[in-house]
Amino acid sequence: MQLRERLQKLALVASKEFKDILRQEPLILRDRIRLLLIDESFMDIHYPVNYDYSFHWQREKELYRINTAPDHPEIETFPRHLHAGNEERTVSDTITSLNHTPEENLRKVLSWVREKLKSEKRLQ
Repeated sequence: MQLRERLQKLALVASKEFKDILRQEPLILRDRIRLLLIDESFMDIHYPVNYDYSFHWQREKELYRINTAPDHPEIETFPRHLHAGNEERTVSDTITSLNHTPEENLRKVLSWVREKLKSEKRLQ
């Protein structure tokens, strides 16, 4: 599957199933999708192949990034890991799986975002 086609499929999942947390339709850029979220934050999704991905959620004072960069071999879920709140705090990724399709991983990540927004009372 070509990258553009993969990004279009992922954008469709986000727009149809997670409209409640989006400020507008997903933006399909050259090599990623950008989601603008209801809390004024954004998420960039890089997914060039099934086993190589990054979900970068940039918030006002924190960031969360789930990716497969082989940077943290000490982490149980290597190469998957989560930068939790900032670049320095890196923990196991319990959200995504290398065995899931890109669409399944996107659903898992956006469901996690939705729950976080609900817990912060930014979503009803």
